Amino acid sequence: DPNPPSAYESLYAAAFAPPPANAAETSSSSSSLPYADEYLSRAAMDLSTLKSLGEVDFGPGLEGRSTAEVRTGMYATYGLWSAGRIDERMNGEGESGREVLGRAANALTELSTLAASSGGSLVAVSHSTYLRMLLATALEMPLAQAAVQLKQENCCVNVLDVNVVGRTRVIGHKSDLFGGKTSLAGRDFELRIPETTVVMVGESRHLRGLI
Repeated sequence: DPNPPSAYESLYAAAFAPPPANAAETSSSSSSLPYADEYLSRAAMDLSTLKSLGEVDFGPGLEGRSTAEVRTGMYATYGLWSAGRIDERMNGEGESGREVLGRAANALTELSTLAASSGGSLVAVSHSTYLRMLLATALEMPLAQAAVQLKQENCCVNVLDVNVVGRTRVIGHKSDLFGGKTSLAGRDFELRIPETTVVMVGESRHLRGLI
């Protein structure tokens, strides 16, 4: 897998406490679908996909290569995004930081809409690098800090309380995502996301003895 250590890992971002989840979404990646299928076979839920949940695309030709081969470029690209240089792409290819953050905002909006129409709770399965960026967006935490502090073990659980009645907030170019006042992001950068409270990050006690 081409991603940094632990960045290939999928996880369940879900509220497993009552009310029970009654809908499920996953990225279309071959690395996340097995986890989603296994969970849903036990939970008796149907599975659908959201493209906005896909892992960060650092460019063609990386799939199947070792982490050691590509990690330097990925770290450097992520570092540029963390400083606000969100239009940079690894080797000029793949997604820009602006595109990934836009997907994260879209995912939160789509999940809010789906939750509102399905009873309020759902399960979403995605990927660790992407999820760190999504969580950082929801928390408005510096991307650099999220990369270090938001541990995402394989199949760990994040719980997000996403507003489902239309309350939103705006993230601008001087957001703490990019270091606040020192941000290099252009004035044209703006994300609108549902008001979101991050209740739990990286819970993995349920995995003891399993993986």
